[in-house]
Amino acid sequence: LRPGQAAPERVVRGGMAYRRLGRTGLLVSEISLGSSPLPDPDLLRSLIDRGVNYIDTSHNYENGNSERKIGRLLKEIGRDKLFVATKFHVTPRDTPATIVASVEGSLRRLATDHVDVLMIHGAASAGVLDDERVLEATERLKKAGAWRFRGLSCHTNHEEVVRKAVDCALYD
Repeated sequence: LRPGQAAPERVVRGGMAYRRLGRTGLLVSEISLGSSPLPDPDLLRSLIDRGVNYIDTSHNYENGNSERKIGRLLKEIGRDKLFVATKFHVTPRDTPATIVASVEGSLRRLATDHVDVLMIHGAASAGVLDDERVLEATERLKKAGAWRFRGLSCHTNHEEVVRKAVDCALYD
C-alpha cells in the first residue's frame, strides 16, 4: 500500500483470501489459528506456508505453554510471517499493574516485544471496555510499544459489548 491508501476489504493471493481486520488495516487470512489447544508444529508450519497469517492466543491457554510454543515458532519462521493476538483477563481484583504484568508475561512467553492485537479476554459486560484500570494499563503498554491494535473477545452479552466497543471507538 502507498502512504494514505486504505487497505482493500478483501484480497486473494496464492489461493488464500485475506480480509481487513476491523480498523487495523491488517489483511488477515480468512482462515486463522486459535491456540487452545495449539496444533502440532508441523501442521502450524504447513498452514503458514499456505498463507495463514493470524494466530490468536492467551496467557491461560495450556497454562502459558501455547504462548511459549508460538514464541518458538516465531523465532523459527520470523516474526514478520504472522500477526499475533493475545489476551488478558480483567477480574474485580485486578489493578493496572496486574494487567500490565500479565501482558508483559505474555510478551516474554511469546519472545517478542509486541503483539499486533491486544485483547480483553471474554469481556462479559460493556463496562469493562472503558474501565479505568484497563485504560490505564493499556495506555502504559501502548507507550512501551507492547501492542499495535486494541481488541476484545466476547462470549456473553454480545450485543451490549460489541455495541459499546464500536460506540466508544477505543477498539480497533
